[in-house]
Amino acid sequence: METQDSQSPGNQPPPLNPDAIREFTEVLGSGNMPSVARKLMEALKTATYAKLDVAVAGEPGAGKSTFINAMRQVGDEDPGAAPTGVVDTTLDPTPYPHPRYPNITLWDLPGVGSPEFQAEGYLERVAFDRYDFFILLASQRLTYNLAQLARAIQRQGKKFYLVRCKVDVDLEASRRRRPGSFDAERVLGEIRRDCQDQLSRQGLSVPRVFALSNFERSLYDFPLLEETLEEELPGHKRQAFLLARPNNSLEVLEKKKAALEEQIWKLALAACTVNSVPVPGLPGLPTACEVAILADSLSDYCRSFGLERGALEELARELGLPQEEVQALIRSPLAQDITRGLVLQLLASGSQSAQLLFQYFRRAVPTFGTLAAAGISFAAIYLTLRTFLQHVAEDARRIVLLAQRQRGQRAGGPPRHPPPEPRGPAKASAPLPPAAAPAPPPPGPSISPS
Repeated sequence: METQDSQSPGNQPPPLNPDAIREFTEVLGSGNMPSVARKLMEALKTATYAKLDVAVAGEPGAGKSTFINAMRQVGDEDPGAAPTGVVDTTLDPTPYPHPRYPNITLWDLPGVGSPEFQAEGYLERVAFDRYDFFILLASQRLTYNLAQLARAIQRQGKKFYLVRCKVDVDLEASRRRRPGSFDAERVLGEIRRDCQDQLSRQGLSVPRVFALSNFERSLYDFPLLEETLEEELPGHKRQAFLLARPNNSLEVLEKKKAALEEQIWKLALAACTVNSVPVPGLPGLPTACEVAILADSLSDYCRSFGLERGALEELARELGLPQEEVQALIRSPLAQDITRGLVLQLLASGSQSAQLLFQYFRRAVPTFGTLAAAGISFAAIYLTLRTFLQHVAEDARRIVLLAQRQRGQRAGGPPRHPPPEPRGPAKASAPLPPAAAPAPPPPGPSISPS
C-alpha cells in the first residue's frame, strides 16, 4: 500500500458524529461485550448481505435476459449469463444471482402476453410474493398486457419501475431520418412522454419512465434507474444493493465509501471482543483481536470497489488497454491477496497512531473505559480499517477516471480528464500479477483532545 505522509487525512480519523457517539456509548453500556459484539456482527451482515429478489418482466422479446445480464455486469456469452435470443427463451421464472453478491437475485420471468402466460393469472403463476419489486420492460410501445400487469402489481401493494429499453435503436433511426436536426435529448424526452401518455390512457401513472439501452449501462437513464432503486429500497436492503452497483462514477464511489465508513467502529468493536485470541508481536497492543473479521472486511472493501483480479482484467479488455496499464493504478492489495499475515502487518504498522487514537476515543465516548485494555486493540483495528478503506477508494477513483477518459475518447468526444503521463510502449497483455504487499504507513498525526 502506498505510504502516506504524516499530514494525510487517511491516518487521522475524524471525530465520530454525535449520532455515532450516542450509539457507541449506549452499546458499550448495555452489558456483556461478547454478546453485544455478536449482535453487532449480525446487524452488519444483515445490512451487507440482505437478500434481495428482483423480478424482470415484459413482453416476449423485450430484452429481459440482456437487461438482467447488464444488471449483473456479465456479457451475454459469459458463463452463467441469462440465455438471450431473437425470440423469448424464458418458459419459467428463472433466478440469476449476482456473480459477486449472490444475496441479490434477478428473476427472468416468462414473457407476459405469450400464449402460455396471459396477463390474467400471471402473478400467481410466477409466485408474486417472492419478489421485492418488479422491473417492467417495454421495447417499443407499452402494450395492453404490460399495462394490465402493472395495474395488478400496483393493486397488490408492490412497486414496479417501467423501463423503455432499446433506445439506442430509436436514437440511431432518428439520426438517420433527420441528420440535420437530430437532438438525442429531445428524442429521449419524446420516448418518455409517449410511455407516460400510454400509461395514462390505461389509467396508470408512474413518477418516471427510464429510457435506456441494455448495452450502454453508463448512458441514458441506466444510472438513474440504479440510483432510484437504491434510494427506494428499505433501509436494511439499501446497502446490499449499493455495494453491488458498478463503479462507473465518482458519485457511486463516494456513496460506497461513506456507507462503509459508518460501520467501521462496529466492525472494530466486534473484532476486538468476539472470540478474540492474542495477537503476538504487536508493540503497544497488549490485548487481542479477531484477525479473520479484519481479513474478511478488507477483502469486502476490495470487492466493493472492483479491486479483484478478474474484474480488472475484464475492464482492461473492455477499454482496449494493456492489463499492466490498469494494474499500475492500483496501490492496494487485491481482494485475493488479503491474508492473515498482511492484516497483522497493517495492525503493527499503526500501533503508535493507535495509542493516540485511543486517547481520542476515551475522551469522545463516555463509556469507552468499559473496554479496558481492549480499547487499544479497538483503536488499532479502527485505524487499520479506515486507512485501508481510504486507499482502496482512491485506487478505485483512479480506475474510474481512466475508464471515463477511455470511453469518452472512443465515443469521439474530448477526454474528460487530462491524459495520463506516457508510460512508454505498451506491452503485450498478460494475466495480472499478484499485488505487492503494502509498505507499512508511518505513524499518523497527533489527535488533539477535544
